Amino acid sequence: MTSAERAIRRVGRRLPALTPSRDHLLEWTVVAVIAVASITGIVTQIVAETPLLGWVPLAVTLGGFTLSSWMRWPGIVLAACGPLVGGVLGPEPVLVWTLTVFAAFLWCLRGASGLVVAPLVGVANYLAFLIDGQQDWTDQLALIALSVTVAAAAAGSAIAARRQFLAEARQRLVEARLTRDAEIERRISEERLRIARDLHDMVGHETAVVNMHLGAAEVHLPEGADRSRADLEAARRGVQAVIRETHQILDILRLTPGDDATAPNADFDHLAGLIGSYRELGVGVDAHLDPAPVGLAPEVSAATYRVVQEGLTNAQKHGTGPVSITVRGSEDEIRITVSNSVRALREPSEGGYGLIGMRERVASVGGTLEVGLVGRMFTVRATMRTNGRRT
Repeated sequence: MTSAERAIRRVGRRLPALTPSRDHLLEWTVVAVIAVASITGIVTQIVAETPLLGWVPLAVTLGGFTLSSWMRWPGIVLAACGPLVGGVLGPEPVLVWTLTVFAAFLWCLRGASGLVVAPLVGVANYLAFLIDGQQDWTDQLALIALSVTVAAAAAGSAIAARRQFLAEARQRLVEARLTRDAEIERRISEERLRIARDLHDMVGHETAVVNMHLGAAEVHLPEGADRSRADLEAARRGVQAVIRETHQILDILRLTPGDDATAPNADFDHLAGLIGSYRELGVGVDAHLDPAPVGLAPEVSAATYRVVQEGLTNAQKHGTGPVSITVRGSEDEIRITVSNSVRALREPSEGGYGLIGMRERVASVGGTLEVGLVGRMFTVRATMRTNGRRT
């Protein structure tokens, strides 16, 4: 997991996102409040027998609020004019002021800029109360109308910004996970392909040897062993067919992009050359290599090479100081230890994708792989049986 992905995950835990259902619930709640306030105002004006001009502020405000659903800014400007009309015509602008406060919150919640809505609607409400209150610039109701409108717009903008941030953060998290999973799959496929290629190389070599021994056995047969000679010929034909098919598979495997046709074979005998190549790159390597054990299976030999190779690669990318490599072999098993200090502490499970490839490689021959971080020392230990058989 990358540092960006961890940061996004921490943010997601600390600031739980508003779900779409909660988003809509909040918006519809505000709409319901506006509707209830409008109905209450209408009923109050009917009971008070308000003259026709007294209905104009409410009509302008509700008309602007309705228009804002299709044409946001013309509707906001029209609704902001409602309190001003109320202040000019005489009725107290408290009702339309209340409606515009909730409307300002809703507009900003739906994405309108609070830097525009707050001064536009706030100043309109402030002037409405000044006009209605004999133009006292310190009128408390006017100041309250201005401050409450600004606070409502700020609250709506804050919730909208938080919603947008969390949506983008979770989208980045999803993209990071998809990228990480795709990279892991690609690395695993590459490592499996290398394993298959190495194993097929070994099979091709061994079948060629078997074919040579069959030919030699056929030559050394005594006179009159016709049935044995026929069996050997049939066996040789079968082996030759296997060799041809193996070479065809190898031709396909070697077409993999990025393969170096001049690279040495992955086996125990080339460990010294591998270590020498890293020393030429400036990597300090302290190596202790036992001779190849007698009867070392070819697939175990290739796995040993790959584990050491990946250990050196990790040390070069993430480590500091010299790399310590120990390869001990006996009749029964081979043990590999690669350790180096690291620049930054992190959990082994969060390491490079090469660890996954090493596990695949060691598991393919029935071995075990241990990865540990003690202090600032990162250590990889692999244990495999020399015959490549599972215990």
